[in-house]
Amino acid sequence: MAKANKKIYLKVFRSNRNIFAQIFDGFRVLGGCSTLTSTRGKSNIDSARKVGEEIKIIAKSKKIDNLVFDRGNYKYHGQVKALNEGYLGKSEKDEK
Repeated sequence: MAKANKKIYLKVFRSNRNIFAQIFDGFRVLGGCSTLTSTRGKSNIDSARKVGEEIKIIAKSKKIDNLVFDRGNYKYHGQVKALNEGYLGKSEKDEK
């Protein structure tokens, strides 16, 4: 089966207590991380940022440079925004 879609996605799922991120190439999961497997921060937003930082490490280990951020139906704020900023290497100080 040939790969028609060569985009690699960073998919996000958010529950009431946890946030999950997976690197997905359209056919299979290449790596994943969540607040269940990573160290938790002081708040949900800190935890989401740490998940973003860990997913960046996983992507580098798989030699993945470009990802398409797929937030699903979630608004781009709060935990979802913090996860993406953790992946991109942005901090709260950069915004001010």
